[in-house]
Amino acid sequence: MKRFLSILSNQSCIFAGTAAVFAALLTAGCAVVPDETHQAEMQDTHMAALRKWAEPAGLKTAEHLSGFEAARQNSEDIETLALAVTTLSGGQRDLRQRVEKLESHLGAEDAARHAAAEEAARYRARVTDFSIKETSSATHIVLTLTDRTDFSAELSGDGKNLTILLPEGTGWAAARQWRSDFSPLIGGYEVAQQNGGERITVRLHFPSKLQGRELIPAAEGGAYRLILPLQSPAIHFSKSR
Repeated sequence: MKRFLSILSNQSCIFAGTAAVFAALLTAGCAVVPDETHQAEMQDTHMAALRKWAEPAGLKTAEHLSGFEAARQNSEDIETLALAVTTLSGGQRDLRQRVEKLESHLGAEDAARHAAAEEAARYRARVTDFSIKETSSATHIVLTLTDRTDFSAELSGDGKNLTILLPEGTGWAAARQWRSDFSPLIGGYEVAQQNGGERITVRLHFPSKLQGRELIPAAEGGAYRLILPLQSPAIHFSKSR
C-alpha cells in the first residue's frame, strides 16, 4: 500500500508539474487545448497507467475499472443508437412525403380521367384536332372527329371569315382558340358554344372561296375527318386562270 501511495504521489507530482507547464504554455499562448480524440487517448493512457500501478499495490480495482469502461462503452453505444434513430426518422419522413406526393399525383390523374370520361359521355362526337394542309391550289382545313356528325360551313360576304357550325351533341376537345404563324391564308380561329353545339370562326388573311365540304369516314380504328378546302387568288394557283 505504501508503495502504491508512493507511486501515486510521484504520479501526482508529474501531473502537477505537467499542469503547471501546460498553464504556463497557455499563458504564453503556446499551448493548444487537445481535441476530443486526443482527450480520449489521454484518458485511455491514464486508465492503463492506473491498472499498472494498482495491481502491484494489491488494490482490487479491476472490477471498478471494468465497470467504468462498460459505462463509457454504453454511452458511446447510446450516442450511436441515437444517431441511427435520427437518421431513420429522417428517412421515414422523406419516404412519407414521397408517398403523399405520389398519392396526390395519382389522385389528380384519376380525377382527370374521370372528367374526360364524363365529357366523352356527354357528346355523340367530339372534335379532337384542328389542322391545316397547304397545297399549291388550296388550303385545307381538317377537323378530326371521334364520330360522324352534321355540320355547316359558310364564308362571310367579304370571304375573309369562315364559320363552321356543329350541332348539339358535338363537343370540342381541341384548343378553343389558336393563332397561326405559318399559314399564308389562315390567321387563326376561335370556338364558342352556340345552341348546345359549337361555333368555329376561322379568320382568313385574304378573300377566299370554299371549294367543297367533305366528311371522310373513319378507317378501321381511326377517326372521321371533316375537310374544307379554301382557295384564294392571292396565294393559290388555279388552272382556270
